[in-house]
Formats: sequence, structure tokens, C-alpha cells
Amino acid sequence: MKFYLFLIVFGQTFQVLAQDPDPRLFSTWYLTFVQATDKDTPYLVSEIIPSIQPYLEVFEDFSFIGEGACNSFNGSASFPYPGYFEMEIVEFIFDTEDCGIQIHNSFENSYFGFLQGAGKCEITEDQDGLLLTITNPLMGTAVFQDYPLSLNSFSQNNIHIYPNPFNSIVTIDSKNLPISQVVLYSVSGKKVYQEFNPNVQINFSDLKAVIYFLKLESEGIYYVKKILKY
Repeated sequence: MKFYLFLIVFGQTFQVLAQDPDPRLFSTWYLTFVQATDKDTPYLVSEIIPSIQPYLEVFEDFSFIGEGACNSFNGSASFPYPGYFEMEIVEFIFDTEDCGIQIHNSFENSYFGFLQGAGKCEITEDQDGLLLTITNPLMGTAVFQDYPLSLNSFSQNNIHIYPNPFNSIVTIDSKNLPISQVVLYSVSGKKVYQEFNPNVQINFSDLKAVIYFLKLESEGIYYVKKILKY
């Protein structure tokens, strides 16, 4: 009889512990940061040029889809540990096209590599919505939010950058929009120039004759333009 009662109690306890993951997980999550391990390169998505919007969408059957910089992925997950909000990846399938931009390729290697292991999940709130943080045993971390990144560009009609191609001087016509920062990146994502509250005209004569990405910021909104120096 005692053994029978133990089985009943144990079974009831197991049912309490074996809960489904937080139902808020079943949503579209926009990646803001990823570092696959503590020794890997950290990637802050808002600083990647040209800008990208990687995401992860999780469904109630634990399948998922998503996108990195230029490649998409899909797969399925499980939550095998009763009482723990920990994700294990059962299947992970992804495209392998060359994005054509070095930082996009290296970012995807880190992001996709992290997702294939996944790990402990935690959902918290901030002033704009929900945050999903996933950590793995290698001290890797990925942070998502359930609202799109604030990387929407200015209207194309409000920003003009000329001449393009240019030789030395670049003129920025923002139609009275206040430009708080100008950052210039190489095609590999390296920052080669930065200026706060810039002048309308900027002298880039010291730069090499190659392609760059010019990033403008105004009131937290970004505009990115590919420019060519000859």
C-alpha cells in the first residue's frame, strides 16, 4: 500500500514539474545580440552594416523558422527537462548561400552555430515588450525581443548623398532632419570614420578608393547608403 501511495505521489509530482514551456515563447522574436561562446565574437545587430533583421519564429508544436543575414532556416526543438525552461534542438536546416559581405557571413556562422545548440531560456519584460534570452553551457548568449528593431530607414525622399561615386567631398542633404552621427564602414564591417553632429559636407579624401557604407543617425532612426570612392 505504501509503495502504491508513493507511486501516486510521485506521478502527481512529475505532472506538476513536467510543464510546457512559457506560452509566450510562441511568437516572432527579433535578434538583438548573439555571442555563440564566451570566446566567440559578439555581434550587436544594430551595429552590423549593411543593416539586417534576423529573427526566430517559434510555433506551438515546437517547430521554428527564421532568417539570418541572407539565409533562412527551419527546424524543431524539444524541452526534455521537467521543470526547466531549456530548449534542445532536434533538427536544424539552413541555407548556405554566400551573403557577399564578410560581416554578414561571419555573423550567420555565429548565429546559426548558436541556434543549433540552443540552451536555457528566460522571458522577461522591458518598457517596449518582451525579451527572450537564451544561454548555453559554453557561456554563449542570444537576446531577442518581440518587437522589430528600430533600424527603419529615413524616407528615401528625405535623404540625398552626393556625388556618388565621389572623389573626396560628400554632401549630405537631409532636408532639415537633424543628423546626430555619421559612421563610415568598410565592406568587412570595420568602422573607418565617425563624427557626431557632422557638417553638411565631409572630406573623405584620405580614404582608399573602394566601396563603403555610410550610416546616418537621426533621433534613433538610421539610414544606410552604399557609396563608392574613386
